[in-house]
Amino acid sequence: MDRRCIVFFVKNWVVSVAIVVVCIFFWGVNDASPLRCDDLVYQFMWLKGGNGAYPVDINNRIDSFYEAIISQINHYQVMNGRFTVHFIVQCFCGFWGKSMFNIINAIVYALFLLGSILLLKLDTLLENLFLIFMLWLLLPIQYIFTFDISFAVNYLWVATACIYFIILFEKALLLSTSHTWWKLALLFIYSLMCGSSQEGFTIPLSASVLIYTIINFKKLNTNSFYLILGLWVGTALVVFAPGTLKRGNSVVADFDMLAFIHTKIQVLMYSKRFLFFILLLFLTYINKGKQYVVNFMCEHFLMIGLIVFNLLFVLAFPRYNQRLEFPLELMSVLLAVHLIIMSKLWKRLRLILCPFIIVVALVHMAFTVHYARLVGNEYKEMIEEYRLSSQGETHYRDFHIPKPFSSYVIRFGGSVEEAFVSFTMNKKVVVIKKDREEATRSTR
Repeated sequence: MDRRCIVFFVKNWVVSVAIVVVCIFFWGVNDASPLRCDDLVYQFMWLKGGNGAYPVDINNRIDSFYEAIISQINHYQVMNGRFTVHFIVQCFCGFWGKSMFNIINAIVYALFLLGSILLLKLDTLLENLFLIFMLWLLLPIQYIFTFDISFAVNYLWVATACIYFIILFEKALLLSTSHTWWKLALLFIYSLMCGSSQEGFTIPLSASVLIYTIINFKKLNTNSFYLILGLWVGTALVVFAPGTLKRGNSVVADFDMLAFIHTKIQVLMYSKRFLFFILLLFLTYINKGKQYVVNFMCEHFLMIGLIVFNLLFVLAFPRYNQRLEFPLELMSVLLAVHLIIMSKLWKRLRLILCPFIIVVALVHMAFTVHYARLVGNEYKEMIEEYRLSSQGETHYRDFHIPKPFSSYVIRFGGSVEEAFVSFTMNKKVVVIKKDREEATRSTR
């Protein structure tokens, strides 16, 4: 057999095994995590004319696709336009269950890792392994890749879909002939679903595609046209949904200049991965020159566009939420890893650096699963203690999560109250205590 074929098969088998190993740990963290926060709300039917922050009918649990569709039609009117992703969320929270979600979410994470490799066009085995394990160490951002069904579908799944959109778009530009009508229809439907998924991703991506279309109009073909059309139509559906406009108006009505300025400072404080990417880009400019950096940015035009327009979106938004920065931070991580791989330092130290990162990541994964199970058990014990308490009282357990794992394993805090309401179907007073002697707060 040709030596190149042997290298190809060995590389792909090793990469496949690495992805499977990472996803097993990823599944372990998800499996340790019960339903919490928004997942508890998405078990139930959304009401079109309801009141409150979460207008749902807690006496009407979602039990079928039909009920999930009706619920999301109402949700589209009162909450936001993410019909596609929240339909999936309600199916899992309502009747598919958390166990099935844990498995599917691990598969999506595998697709995310594979898509990241394809997007960066990495060649060697060490480069692929380095990216896979670095993504674990540098992500998740604010618990997005673990625990909540709603978080994972809104961010991990949407990120994966957008990564494959960019891959499809770049491949479509290279084709000299048009696809058959049914393939074009599939491209349109896929890009439509991407566009209508989550505005934090699709608005910057649509803007990036628009700039690319203006600059490279002559390069477009029929295949890319259907992808662009689907993306823009989907983005319009999510942005101009009645629920999105309603929430947007409430944000504008509550605008406060001092709070707005404070949020811009927070953006700079928490965009650590973006700042790290900018630093690496500057060092690359010093070492390899302006033209090299320009070529790098042109090669990853849509990813750079996602960073720029997401940053503008976050800066323009009156309120700050770290989750809004996820597209900015994710693309910064991918491009930062690519810059490291292209550096002279990587060429000199790759045989040391890559195994070191793999070992550190595997140890981190094992401890993350351990702490996730501690937190999951704490959550269940608190609920059981509440059920048995005549006064509606429960306590936090006394253990500490080290900082290296605190971004992967979250203590449940206020979401326990939501769980009490969900499980008991009443709204009695709940007293949560830090330990057996000191009460810290009382909530309704």
